[in-house]
Amino acid sequence: MRKGDKEMYYIIDNEIYAPYEGHDFDGRATDTIDDGVWELYSQDESSYKIEDGKFVALKQQAELEAATLNKKYIPDENKSAAALLRTMLKTTPLSDDDTKIAVSGLYEQWALGKYEAGDIRNNAGQTWKCHTAHDNAVYPDITPDNPQTWANFWRPLHGKSKQTARLWVKPQYGTTDMYHAGEYMIYTDGKTYKCVSDTVYNPEEYAQAWETLL
Repeated sequence: MRKGDKEMYYIIDNEIYAPYEGHDFDGRATDTIDDGVWELYSQDESSYKIEDGKFVALKQQAELEAATLNKKYIPDENKSAAALLRTMLKTTPLSDDDTKIAVSGLYEQWALGKYEAGDIRNNAGQTWKCHTAHDNAVYPDITPDNPQTWANFWRPLHGKSKQTARLWVKPQYGTTDMYHAGEYMIYTDGKTYKCVSDTVYNPEEYAQAWETLL
């Protein structure tokens, strides 16, 4: 008989014995196996190893290692679904701004890069659509914090309901980023407004173009 390294088990003729569940081994040496305390743990010493003072079946260890690798390299269901939907958005573009805003959580955050007309990105609570292709490596000043230059290449999407209303963005070039009748926005006073006639002006500048919603 030889006592295990952690005084938690005994090996007799390559058979492993360990305390029954619920029994604490007090470390006493023994020359016999007491059926009331010990049970046959494995008939193959090579199928187990001691880790942190506990028995770990090698098969169980392999499963744990596989699960760790899966967690590290395999995205979860939510991430996989989002990636699939992003791919579908590229091949099946949505028809209107309102729908795009409703699923805007699927679009990527804007970052410096190369963009094609039709690309959509999120930034500062807004969802933007690129209307003129450009490369920030060539034109580094095309950034959201440079609104006049930015508006030459991007326009904010405008919602068509209270649920898809986004914060007011001052139009820079009326032909591409003006507000159209039927579109909604949240103004700086925190109120939601519905556009009733095409305009580049806010409610303070031209109240007739806006309807205040309660």
